[in-house]
Amino acid sequence: SHPNLGDRVPVSLKIEIRGGKVCGTWDVVTNGCSTTQHWCSVFEKEMQNGADTLGHEAPYDLSRWTWTSPLCNQYNVKFTIEVKRHGQFLQGEVLRLPRLASGERPTPVARWNFRNKKDKDAFTDEIGGKKGYAMNNKYSLDEDGLVLRGDCCIYSEPLGLSMREKTLEVWVELFNLEQREVGIMSFGEMSRPDAAFDGLVFNQRHEAEWIPCSEFFNRYETIAGGAEKQAGIVHHMAITYAEDNTITLYRDGLQYGSSYKVADPGLLKFSEDSRIVFGARHYWPDADRGADKFVGELSGRIVRAALYDRALSQEEIALNFGAGSLKLWETPGDRRMACESPEDEANMDALRAEFPDHVEIKDTEERSITLQQLKRVFRFAAETCHTWGYTSEDEKARSMKTLDLYGLCKWLIKPATVKLQCSLVELMASGPQRPKWFVSHWWGETIVDFVRCLSRHASLRSLDCEAAFWVCAYANRQHSIGSEIPKDLKSTSFHKAMKLAVGVLLVLDESAKALTRIWCAFEQFEAVEISGAYQEEKSRTCLLDIATCHKGDAVVLTEGPVAADEIDQKVTLAKASREKRFPKNIIEQGLKLDLKGAEATQTEDKDRIVKWMDQRGGVDEANRRLRSIFAISSWRQCVVDGTVAEMKLPMVLSEDNHRRTLKFDFSFLWKFSNDDADQFAKGIPDSVLDLEVDFEWCIALGNAGLDAIADALGRTKVQTLHLNLRSCDQLSWECFANLAAKLPNSIQSLGLLLHKELDDKCVVQLADHLKQKPGLSRLQLCLNGCSKLGTGVIEQLVEKAPPQLMELDLNIANCPQMKNIDVIQFSAKLPQSLEKLHLNCDGCRDIDSEGLLHLASELDRRSREISKISIHAAPHLMATTFEYLKEWIKDQKAKKRKSIHEVKAMNIDEPSTK
Repeated sequence: SHPNLGDRVPVSLKIEIRGGKVCGTWDVVTNGCSTTQHWCSVFEKEMQNGADTLGHEAPYDLSRWTWTSPLCNQYNVKFTIEVKRHGQFLQGEVLRLPRLASGERPTPVARWNFRNKKDKDAFTDEIGGKKGYAMNNKYSLDEDGLVLRGDCCIYSEPLGLSMREKTLEVWVELFNLEQREVGIMSFGEMSRPDAAFDGLVFNQRHEAEWIPCSEFFNRYETIAGGAEKQAGIVHHMAITYAEDNTITLYRDGLQYGSSYKVADPGLLKFSEDSRIVFGARHYWPDADRGADKFVGELSGRIVRAALYDRALSQEEIALNFGAGSLKLWETPGDRRMACESPEDEANMDALRAEFPDHVEIKDTEERSITLQQLKRVFRFAAETCHTWGYTSEDEKARSMKTLDLYGLCKWLIKPATVKLQCSLVELMASGPQRPKWFVSHWWGETIVDFVRCLSRHASLRSLDCEAAFWVCAYANRQHSIGSEIPKDLKSTSFHKAMKLAVGVLLVLDESAKALTRIWCAFEQFEAVEISGAYQEEKSRTCLLDIATCHKGDAVVLTEGPVAADEIDQKVTLAKASREKRFPKNIIEQGLKLDLKGAEATQTEDKDRIVKWMDQRGGVDEANRRLRSIFAISSWRQCVVDGTVAEMKLPMVLSEDNHRRTLKFDFSFLWKFSNDDADQFAKGIPDSVLDLEVDFEWCIALGNAGLDAIADALGRTKVQTLHLNLRSCDQLSWECFANLAAKLPNSIQSLGLLLHKELDDKCVVQLADHLKQKPGLSRLQLCLNGCSKLGTGVIEQLVEKAPPQLMELDLNIANCPQMKNIDVIQFSAKLPQSLEKLHLNCDGCRDIDSEGLLHLASELDRRSREISKISIHAAPHLMATTFEYLKEWIKDQKAKKRKSIHEVKAMNIDEPSTK
């Protein structure tokens, strides 16, 4: 049966098991049409939920699928699965259910149904009776629901509900996928622009994707659910906010993207004054303007919605959607008797059966283990560890919750490899496996957390199943360990493996024990490439990532953004949001670490490693570099907590004389103050050459704060600087002029994104000071939406430009006073040195083909060697402009110019204009 198509719907179902995952395809045929629904994550997720419910941490092996009733009948589709774990079986059944009676569904605390409603009573909560109101009244109601076409939203009166845990549920249709940053359903106090809220938003941080939004993204992380491909479809959307601070988004009954846990202080408890808003991200009364305001208006249809005072389960959400459910329960199975020792015949028989093959790999550094092989070891341990010993000495080894590498080595690695005197990798690999990443860790962390960290890291770094990690316990031959670790550290397997890897992954347990172990200190020392000799041997940079498990989830600090961050429109903010859950206690230990004070099981190991570091004169600088990694990763969260000074972050960062590149994202921290800016300024290392900082929407940042940063930059030799100061409306022209004046003469590339309240005086003052910078060759200036800029200002900007300027990126989009004469004057004053020009005048209604034709003809007349011209203009621009520009390009090619010329026209339907 199907919730929309009725009973006895013909269905074809294909089931596959690929790499341990259940994958399948529904083909539903009705009225001669076929639709396909793909699913796999629902099973994997629900089986993990079943494991957590039963108190087991082990993964599941899918042993077989069994049909127990006809594939299609009048009521449901039903089949069972059997899952083997610890020698037992978990049985379950998957049901495709018809529509249920209302009493069987979870009960909301507020509900709205907009279908077949003809008056404003449609906006009233059907349960609590709280009324709703339309902002601007630009809506319509029909048999299918509430229609909003932008510039309108619906808001309720205060619901009188105080809650922390909750679920937002809504059925919504998008009329187009091009609309940006649109709110569907939000819940919060809605009393002022910076008031807290949680809500469902479309196409804000990721192209055509849904996200669980909040004020200034305080409770948001990248979930990568995938882009919508088609408009005009009603989707069932739900967001759950659980008691353990987990936020999960669902689309049409299935989880959408990944869930995540909000960093401390976690979810907010909203007061009884909280409201629901439909069709906008946020709504608030604006007493100053005498009218209420809202942002992120929707063009679409809302069918119905509900609010729950708890986090619904995936099963409940699937039932609300009508998609089905999965239930697991445990049945008795045979348990093997405990083994007295690792050499017990039962243990050895199991090991021989699991690891029957062998291939010799001569070079230890090429004995890396793939994640798939590591999970094979993990699965075997999960099924057999309950038989490992019966004394208190082996108690930790008998449970996957406590099993560590010491126990695994005793009961699995050594007995499995004793006959052939080989490494464990040589019992699983088909040949040499060169390392992609080197893993530095302490043997005392649990195997469960270790695998979680490597799995999360592989996902973030987009590593395939064949990518290998070098892990000493699996790579070294444990029965001849002395030959693997000679006295010459340069000849050790550790050193050789690191030379082959692209980076080092430092895995920390909850006590960060690896920061206090001497071999880990040696590996961290090598990772930061302090030694000049080491740099000669390995010319490329060695990345350093740090991972740990916090409350059951792996969190990874990465050196630079990863693919999951880069799909976000604000890359550095996505990275900061992802990393903010890294445990504070580990951060504190990282800020104080001292490699020279690390411990060792063997005293002689510590003596030679300390001597090795001292000979290279780098241990102190290695400490500074490693401490700064923890300082940078924690800085944003410490601003939120007000603990930047307490954690001594400025001192730690400023001492890192090795650092050349520095990127920070403080955007949407609306409480980021002048004091916070002063602390940040104190932390800027004198050695920095490339600095990028995003302060967008730091509305409390004032002149004193930016002046402190300008003073700090004046003592550096920074070459590249990019500052985003959009919506920092307290900043005046004086602080921008001071910033430009304080910049060192080493500056070569400058990018400034400024707020909308600036006027001509600010731009002119900026230009006057920048002209004095002898090395400035690249300038990006964003003045988007500056309504106070008048005629002649961009002419003065280029007239005062540094004579050596080679690249200019000027954004004057949506500046209402810009006219054709401005572009004409601008083109006449462009410096002779210019090689690249980007001009964005989109939204300037008084700039048309006349101004841009003059720009093109001026460039042609002066025969400039321009390698690239990019013009982003308004849709009303006439086609003759582009015809001229295309002819100009042909003429340039005919003159055999050295560079490729490009004219890019945006928002134009004619494809030939590019």
